[in-house]
Amino acid sequence: MIQFWVEHAQTAFPANVHLIPPPRGDPRPGWRKATPIPRRKSPDVPRSKTPEYLPEVVSLGFFHSQAVGEHPGYYVSALAILWFQHDFGVSPEATAAIAKIDWESLAVDILG
Repeated sequence: MIQFWVEHAQTAFPANVHLIPPPRGDPRPGWRKATPIPRRKSPDVPRSKTPEYLPEVVSLGFFHSQAVGEHPGYYVSALAILWFQHDFGVSPEATAAIAKIDWESLAVDILG
């Protein structure tokens, strides 16, 4: 499921895609809205006795910088960020994780 969303973001945006690692866990009161991660039926994939759960909301943001340098408006840097959370809106945890991203090493230059 995670790989599907990463690949979807890669086809939708002209930038690198950074995945904020999702919270995972077992079903419990705080996870009641979670969706089970489908298990592959491949013998190469070890099976767990307890299924993992992901938050139900998938969020994808496309962030870009203002143009800098000799040709303002021509090149900008951009990064698509993908994260999972339990509710709609940007959670405080997502905001904190986005703030910690190393823009210089992850963002790519694109035509503005």
